[in-house]
Amino acid sequence: MRAWASMIAGGMVIATGLPLGCTNPAGAQNVTPTTLARALANGRSGGRLTLAPGNYGPLRIAGIRSARPLVIESAVAARPATFSKIDIVESADVRLATLKVAFTPTMATTTGDSAVSVYRSSQITLRGLTVSGGPAINGVPASTPEGQLDRTMNIRGQPTARGITVHKSNGVTVDQSEVTFFSAASCCWIQRSSALPEIPSITSARHRWSAAS
Repeated sequence: MRAWASMIAGGMVIATGLPLGCTNPAGAQNVTPTTLARALANGRSGGRLTLAPGNYGPLRIAGIRSARPLVIESAVAARPATFSKIDIVESADVRLATLKVAFTPTMATTTGDSAVSVYRSSQITLRGLTVSGGPAINGVPASTPEGQLDRTMNIRGQPTARGITVHKSNGVTVDQSEVTFFSAASCCWIQRSSALPEIPSITSARHRWSAAS
C-alpha cells in the first residue's frame, strides 16, 4: 500500500472524514449507457446524473462551468457504472462519485497516458472511484538492458500509464479512491499551473491507494 504523501511533490495533503456521495439540491436524472450522451448535453447547467450499472466507454467532460455543480454517480455503489477512461477538461464544480474506471492499454499507450485526467479545471471532486490499469502490450521486452527503452517507455507485461493525472488545475479533491496496476512512479502526477498559480490540493481520507512495485 502506497500513501498519497509519497506520491505528491509540493502539493498539500489533508486528511478529512468526508462521506461517500455528494449533496446537490437538484433532482436526480436516471441514466443508462444509451442515454448518457443526451444527459450530459442537458447537464451543462449542472444537476445530478445517477448512472445504472453497465459499461459506458470513455467519458469526456469539457467546458462545463455552471452555477450549479454537475454530479455524476453510480446508482448502485456495489455495481458501479464502468468507464474505459475519464477526461475532465476546462470545467468547474464537477463531482464524480462511486464510479469504476477500467483502463485497458493498447498498442498506442505510453507511460504518459492516464486513466483519469483533470486538465485546466477547478473545484473537481473524485470520490469513491475504483481505477484499474493493465500490463503494457507494447514497448521493449523485460530482458532489455536498463536505459534502452523505446519512445513508449513501456516494458511489455509491466504496468503502464498513470491512474490519475491532475494538470494545470486547482481545488481538486481525490477521496476514498483505489488506484491499482499503473506505473509505480506516476500513479498521481501534479504540475503547477502557469495560468492557475495555486498548486492543486489533494484531499485523501481513509484512502485505499496501491501501486505496482
